[in-house]
Amino acid sequence: MAAAPPPTAPMAAAPTAPPASPPVLPPPPAGPPPTAGPATPRLPSVSWQRLLVGNWLGAGLTAATALVAAGVLSTVLGLMSKPVDFGVDNGLTLVTILLAATFGADLVLDLDTGGDTAHANVGMFPLTVTILALVAAAFVFRRVTARYPRALDAVADAARAALLLGLGVMVLAVVFRADNNEMGRGWGAVLSRGRTGVDAEWGASIAGAFFLAFLVLFVTLVAVLFATRRDWWPAPVKRVHDWTAAPLYGVGTIFAMLPVAGVVGLLLLIFTGDTLGDNDPTDDDLSAGIALIVGLVASGGFWLISLGAGAAYGSVESGSGSSDTTDLHHLAHYAQDTPGLWAAPVVMLVVLFLAAFTVARKTAAPQRILGNLGVFVALLLVALPLMSRLTSMHAGARLDGEDLEGSYYIGQVGWQATLLLALTGLVCAGLVALMSRSINPAAVRAQASALAGRMQSNPGRPPATPPAAPTGPPPSWQPGATEQEIWGRPTMPPPAPDHPTADDGTRIRPMTPPPGQE
Repeated sequence: MAAAPPPTAPMAAAPTAPPASPPVLPPPPAGPPPTAGPATPRLPSVSWQRLLVGNWLGAGLTAATALVAAGVLSTVLGLMSKPVDFGVDNGLTLVTILLAATFGADLVLDLDTGGDTAHANVGMFPLTVTILALVAAAFVFRRVTARYPRALDAVADAARAALLLGLGVMVLAVVFRADNNEMGRGWGAVLSRGRTGVDAEWGASIAGAFFLAFLVLFVTLVAVLFATRRDWWPAPVKRVHDWTAAPLYGVGTIFAMLPVAGVVGLLLLIFTGDTLGDNDPTDDDLSAGIALIVGLVASGGFWLISLGAGAAYGSVESGSGSSDTTDLHHLAHYAQDTPGLWAAPVVMLVVLFLAAFTVARKTAAPQRILGNLGVFVALLLVALPLMSRLTSMHAGARLDGEDLEGSYYIGQVGWQATLLLALTGLVCAGLVALMSRSINPAAVRAQASALAGRMQSNPGRPPATPPAAPTGPPPSWQPGATEQEIWGRPTMPPPAPDHPTADDGTRIRPMTPPPGQE
């Protein structure tokens, strides 16, 4: 038999680790618990890194486009308009002034009259240059932000581009400044020190060069983003976009049509009158006159349509201690010497009709056309005062040491242009609505007739009395017909029979069973 295997020794149990003891907390400090003091307000933290990090290259390209476009056009106008022997310093200062004026900065003069000092400013947009520079910048900016996933990034880059443009224009305004010692021959000689006896240092406003350039470019880029990109915005902003994008296109159409209207007005002045030659401030300098016309042709377009709407145009001069001097006239006054200006109402109607037609074309849904046209007319009440400001010239002077101030204004009467052009825009919008069948003429006539009927009241006519109720049977009565068949009402139930009476003559009331035992 096989031997049994030797018994194996039992396996030793693996040692187990002792249980971890809980941490011992220090005893609480003796004494009363601390009382909670007033909460210290915390200021919101600002992530400067997020504000500084962005597409500076794209923003710089946008700002450079606006600056170069305005600079090139201003250089061309400056070379054309400068007098003979104007000097390099004065020439560069003139170009800088035109460049800064493109974005709204004034020309500033510090005057010394031999003991007294004065300050003067002159401001006017070369609106043709402004429109071209902003269109070029907007085109580049749309290409830069085409692949952006969020609107916030695009708006931040618009602010960066506006900041860079403002800094660039401000630096030029600081560097290039001149005096009136050597103003050359021609129209500049009228302003020279030898002719006037006044020392003048002149240049672009430094503060206006920065802030106005920043504001003009930033507002333009944000408006372009809002009108052209719907997918970026949250739902509430999308609803606003649906009601305002097409009207913004209409306002942009008016801006784009101003140079065209200005060219039409210029041709009317050249071929039908002598008004242009009588009011030439360039002393018959042909190239300076051409530069002046090119720079102001868009402003002239707004002057023309304002006159066509019925607004007054002219100058207003005022000063402390004296009454205002006004030289304002309507279309009939200017058309006496230039009969071709009677075409101004036609030009005005064409411009506003094309703007309203653009609103209808840019509206996505046909049922929104009428509402968008109404918003367009409302936006005119905001855009037209801005156009009036951009197309007018203002000047002011202040004498130090004395309480003497004066101002000068050339342009249309702003409130008249706003009101009359907005009313004409309303008529054009109604015509476009009829053409697009957004308005049903029959329904409008019916509603107008109903409204007139509700509003009409003649106190001298006695009030109409209601018809009396019929006393006899209606014509449809037939013998044996029920009340419902006759009067259209249900038949009344027959009267209940009389209650029985007792022997003594009293009436017996029926017993009412208690509740639950009916």
